[in-house]
Amino acid sequence: MSKNILLTDVGGTHIRFACYNGRECSSFVRYKIQEFQTFKDAVNAYLSETEIIISAMVIGAAGLRCNNRVCLTNHTWIVDALEIKKQLNLEQVILLNDFTLQGLGTLDCQESDLLHLGKECPIVFGPRAVIGAGTGLGVCFLMPNGENDFTVCESEAGHTTLGVVTKSMHIVAQKAWEKVPHLSFERLVSGQGIMLLYQIIGENYTEWQETVLFDEIVKMKQAYNFIMPTEKSGEWIPVTSGSEITVLAEQGNEIALMTWWLFFKYLGVFCSNMALTLKTSGGVYLVGDILTHPMVKQLLMASRIRSTFEKKGRFKSFMENIPLILVDKKNIPLLGLLHIAKRI
Repeated sequence: MSKNILLTDVGGTHIRFACYNGRECSSFVRYKIQEFQTFKDAVNAYLSETEIIISAMVIGAAGLRCNNRVCLTNHTWIVDALEIKKQLNLEQVILLNDFTLQGLGTLDCQESDLLHLGKECPIVFGPRAVIGAGTGLGVCFLMPNGENDFTVCESEAGHTTLGVVTKSMHIVAQKAWEKVPHLSFERLVSGQGIMLLYQIIGENYTEWQETVLFDEIVKMKQAYNFIMPTEKSGEWIPVTSGSEITVLAEQGNEIALMTWWLFFKYLGVFCSNMALTLKTSGGVYLVGDILTHPMVKQLLMASRIRSTFEKKGRFKSFMENIPLILVDKKNIPLLGLLHIAKRI
């Protein structure tokens, strides 16, 4: 029987497939989830197009894993490991939360892939948090298990209730509370969150730029002095995607820049909460295509997120020693899938 293992990464927007034959792995092939009615339909489409015969699957899916099945958080799909094993007559199906893949993938990254945000802290062998903003806000923890080995702990901490550390963050959050039933961190720190932030700031910028956001605007302009403002830098321009907000920021639009500035502040608070939750002495690692986008990465590096991260009152001295790192590498989920597939 074939020993091909189908590697599957199911996000909130896309599903990606690759095949590992025990020696080498193919490149990811990506489909839009909305093009298929069910998870099985997407799998069959890939197998039909590639004519690959598989014996096992490793699946990471974006949602809460319970009883070996995942209901996607941001879509209607249900991924059921036992059902897909039976339908495709497979020897083995391993189903994990998609962010477990991110966590495992970081273990196989090189030192050159790690960019320290703010000061560089020594990386010690201790608990780690892995956090990524995509369609949603993913989190997992890596807990030491023996010498230089880790166990991955799944988490849905992205859905914990939003916290703030400044008055301006609180006022922006109040506006967001009016638009969503439960204001979790994911509501503002994600692909959907950047859109909501841009909308709120745009709707109130004329009033807030001399009041609520005045101090933040001063700090933002100092930090982002490498971006030249334009004549229409304070104009709110309707957008349909987060990528358009990034383009506007690159062009010097103040509202787009402030959107990213506050996005990183909320992200910094969330990272510090996760760091304290499990005393992540081994560091907090940020992953994902949004944060590694060249322009977003440049804004993040200049955003002073480290200051927000360390703002924990009596625990500031503890936070000062925790590495805050951007993992600047593509396809980390594939590394995670391979990490598991090689052990089947």
